[in-house]
Amino acid sequence: MEKLNTNDVVGIHQANSVDFIKSVFQVYNSGKILAILKQSNAGFGVEREITPVPGGGWADSRQDLIFDDRHAQIVFTSGTESTPKAILLSHRALADAVVRLNSIMRV
Repeated sequence: MEKLNTNDVVGIHQANSVDFIKSVFQVYNSGKILAILKQSNAGFGVEREITPVPGGGWADSRQDLIFDDRHAQIVFTSGTESTPKAILLSHRALADAVVRLNSIMRV
């Protein structure tokens, strides 16, 4: 796999908030790669970091599915057996999971 340029990666600090969801959608639509940042992966190189505003409520955001093979998101393993490792997901992989979940849930 090619080495990622940190200028292509935007880190978002993990949060349980509506602003977190809106921030994720903004990164997807910008063409950048999303990395969800947690304490366990501090120091992961990114172009910039976003700290979402805390707070719940109703989210009225909508994200169109992206069915191509561009890099979309970096997730990290839990690190239960060693150091957490980065895994790169494509937009197609994420869209496929959404389609299958929506089908099962009849959304």
